[in-house]
Amino acid sequence: MQVNTSSAGIDFGNFNADLYVSTVGVSSIVVTNAGNIPETFTIWGATATVGTPWSLGTSSGIDIVLLQGLWNATQPSANQFQTAITGSTTASTSGDYSGNETGVSVPSGNTRTLWFQFWRPTSISSSAIGTAQYFHVFVAPIFP
Repeated sequence: MQVNTSSAGIDFGNFNADLYVSTVGVSSIVVTNAGNIPETFTIWGATATVGTPWSLGTSSGIDIVLLQGLWNATQPSANQFQTAITGSTTASTSGDYSGNETGVSVPSGNTRTLWFQFWRPTSISSSAIGTAQYFHVFVAPIFP
């Protein structure tokens, strides 16, 4: 069992946090089942900024961002996202992370496209002001 990803990063484009509370990425990551059996993709994330007070949550809060994922062949609209990416490993289902694609029982050699929506924190602590924030999102296979 193995997955390959098309990129190590995504682009959210220009995002003015003074005007908007969320944005959908302008790029995506293509995930390939590089194994030789069907795989269901699991997703989880974590902050990658050393010393940051920021974390991933199921809703925005003080120093808490909401990062959502969606399997979709084309860039989805903001209202299509439903499932948060958190520090807990979550298996794709026919509902969780599903747009016009799913990460469920992906045949060997097939791909799925993962899009992201970012919701800024409701407020930030002084230690995070002016610091770029980075997050890692992990995709791993499990047997259907």
